[in-house]
Amino acid sequence: MKQTSSTRLDFNQVPYLAE
Repeated sequence: MKQTSSTRLDFNQVPYLAE
């Protein structure tokens, strides 16, 4: 999980985080 500057990319790989 990259929580630095690639937050949008995270949502693509981990949509459950968007909850």
